[in-house]
Amino acid sequence: MVLTSVALISCKGKGYYEKNNAANVPEISVARPIIGEAILYKDYPGYLKAYNNTQIVARVNGYIDEVCYSPGDKVAKGTLLFIIEPTLYQNAVDQAKAELNSSIAQYDYATNNYERMKEAAQSDAVSQIDLLQAQSQLLESKAAVDNAKASLSTAQTNLDYCYVKAPFAGIVSVNIYGEGTYVVGASQPVTLASIYDESKMYANFSVSDNLYIETEKMPDSVTVSFNGAGKKTYPAKIDYEAPNVELSTGTINVRAILQNDGHLKDGLYVNINLPYKIIDDAIMVNSASIGVNQAGKYMYAVNDSSIVNLRHVSVLGTVQDTLSIISHGIEPTDRYVTRAMLKVRNGMEIKPVEQ
Repeated sequence: MVLTSVALISCKGKGYYEKNNAANVPEISVARPIIGEAILYKDYPGYLKAYNNTQIVARVNGYIDEVCYSPGDKVAKGTLLFIIEPTLYQNAVDQAKAELNSSIAQYDYATNNYERMKEAAQSDAVSQIDLLQAQSQLLESKAAVDNAKASLSTAQTNLDYCYVKAPFAGIVSVNIYGEGTYVVGASQPVTLASIYDESKMYANFSVSDNLYIETEKMPDSVTVSFNGAGKKTYPAKIDYEAPNVELSTGTINVRAILQNDGHLKDGLYVNINLPYKIIDDAIMVNSASIGVNQAGKYMYAVNDSSIVNLRHVSVLGTVQDTLSIISHGIEPTDRYVTRAMLKVRNGMEIKPVEQ
């Protein structure tokens, strides 16, 4: 029986074993790197600031007679927001007008008197002293008119301050003080509310000086997004770059402007995606084909003999969230394992299936 078995095995020969070994070689998906232009991006934290915002303040003393808006209202430029006890200031305007009219009357009288004195002086009907006195009264009355005009202007300005209006179109915050509250704004402005123009927003962020040096040219635009807020993004245009580096942080302040779709608010924290470098003929591979061990990142390359070789690689960055840019470890002509990385090992023979 032993001799018979040996004879049977001998009859099957070398081809039998080759067939069985070939059946045990696994089929593994492989691909070649994508070669092309790639843009490197860097994410920075930032925050939004309204295109225009300011505090609404009281600049006169008095009781708040009326709050003329509802908190959160979107108002036009010049909309009346607060009325602060205008009665006293209206009286001051009326008094200043009366003083101005009186000064004008005195000026007219002094002008006529001076003209008569000049005519009389030509015929020596009055002395030079009388003429000089008339001229002096004219100048004094002219100064009194200028004084009265300035007083009226100040009184009118104070009266205008009683009617607090929106300096620009925007959304008004809740009022800090309600009707009947006495405010003292003449000596120092008192904040009544805030107004925000959120039609456009500024995205403020800081770029590290090392990356700034590496950047060939600061890009014209960036992408603004929110962490954990899905895929919604906002295109933004860079409109300011600080002329100096902050010594305490080693960063450069940058600002971008973007349109508001109605969902953006002043003070929101955002993520800024900044393109900083373009690489021609970049080597790009599927990010899922990169593994990590104690020595760093690695990939499985497949040679012409279909033998797997473990290669440690250096990754510059990612493109389109699925491709990684390789700077070292993989050549443009290499094939690499794309799937089933746990089924292969260094030195293993496989049956490559190119994708």
